[in-house]
Amino acid sequence: SIDKGVANELAFFGQHEYWRKLSPHLWGVPRLSERLVSILQDNIRRSLPKVIAEISTRMTETQKELLRLGTPLESPGASRWSFASGTIHDGQSNGSTTLKQFIQVNRGDELAIFPSYRVFCSCVQRCVRDWELPATKLLEHYHTQTGSTSRHLISALLADSGNVRVQRFFKKTTDRVLSELKESAQRELHLVLQHEARPYTQDQRLYDELDRLRQQALHARLEAALPAGDKHELVSVAEVTRALGGISTGPFGMSSDDREALEMEVALRAYLEVASYRFVDVVPMKLNGVLLE
Repeated sequence: SIDKGVANELAFFGQHEYWRKLSPHLWGVPRLSERLVSILQDNIRRSLPKVIAEISTRMTETQKELLRLGTPLESPGASRWSFASGTIHDGQSNGSTTLKQFIQVNRGDELAIFPSYRVFCSCVQRCVRDWELPATKLLEHYHTQTGSTSRHLISALLADSGNVRVQRFFKKTTDRVLSELKESAQRELHLVLQHEARPYTQDQRLYDELDRLRQQALHARLEAALPAGDKHELVSVAEVTRALGGISTGPFGMSSDDREALEMEVALRAYLEVASYRFVDVVPMKLNGVLLE
């Protein structure tokens, strides 16, 4: 039994001609775990300066080799571009038919000649929800690549040390730290998405883009209404005037629902053009700041 073992231990150390002269805090089972941990800590403390110096040397050599190899195919820039492309494309993929149906279902008591800001905000929120998946994938890529690189680096730098415990200690610490940083990055990402779900900007490009898209829509309708030109593809001012009348009230005119949907689509595309570029700049910087730095 444990009690009998402890009694035998006390009898042995109490009667032995050498051990009985030692202080009781230096021997016995209760102190064994403390001694083992202390020995391990001493070994790590003695090894750390050499390990850190070797890491610095290997890091310098590795950086030189990486520079010699050139830009990797799976670079962070390529990942960010993939994320940015998906975000911008998804943010502009709302069809006018779906948008018109959404407006009809969610319109309040305002007249159709006024685009509903409440519906506009709802549409922006729906688009922002689509941004979460590519942003989360980018975070997972950062976390996976950083963890893999760190573990390979630890194995390479400590390969000649022969101390498996030190390697295991560094890898375990790296995994724990990266896991905590990933949780912090997820919170930052959630906060950014919350902010983006509420439309806001002071970027003058919004109004420039809004004017450009309105003119583009008008130009497309005017071009469809104009007759074929002469041999030089020119039309008279009178024909342009008639075409302008035609796209307002004539056969090329639009219903109130179509006008409202077009105005809402133009506003959404203009705002999302600005907001999406802001988002794809902010997210990689946030992830880089939280996870890598």
